[in-house]
Amino acid sequence: MAMGTRKQREKPAGLWIAQQELAAAPGLAHKTEHAVDLDTGAVVSVTLQGADRGDTTTLDETLCEAGMAVAELVGREAGLRPNKGPQVNVAGIEETVTDKGYHSGAVVKRMKAYGLRTYVPEKHQKEL
Repeated sequence: MAMGTRKQREKPAGLWIAQQELAAAPGLAHKTEHAVDLDTGAVVSVTLQGADRGDTTTLDETLCEAGMAVAELVGREAGLRPNKGPQVNVAGIEETVTDKGYHSGAVVKRMKAYGLRTYVPEKHQKEL
């Protein structure tokens, strides 16, 4: 997902999607998902998800939040520096990198439909 923090890009920028479990009272556990620009390490968005929701079901919300944040940055930069080249990737998010917990055929299909290049390792199947 090309985020947009580089001046001239030879390749699209990407986002790393990560999560952290948050302890709480029984039945009230949550996790946070972070979208981080791979070029700068800047946190682009953070979403709070119920810990009972699988990674494959929460990814879209985090991507949406990140996409809106990048669009806001593009607009803000255009207003502040109308005569200069953009520092933010005006194409928005183009790549995403996640861990294997986000892998599923449905996720890969959705990311392709969104026009995103994905780097999601496949889950290893246990042998019987």
